[in-house]
Amino acid sequence: MPATLTFVERESVNAKLVDALMTPGKQLVIFGHSGSGKSTLPHNKLNQTYEDHVTTRCMSGMSFD
Repeated sequence: MPATLTFVERESVNAKLVDALMTPGKQLVIFGHSGSGKSTLPHNKLNQTYEDHVTTRCMSGMSFD
């Protein structure tokens, strides 16, 4: 579960991330070391940027059917 109370804002990436989140059709790739906040960062920014959003997970064998 992503951290919400202990989330640390990253001013160096905030503007770029919010711009990317607000661009229709944009895909984001977030990478880094285990435990560095890869899931927490977009989760918290989505909650701050959009009240109602849908999060999906891509998995092997999934289709749109």
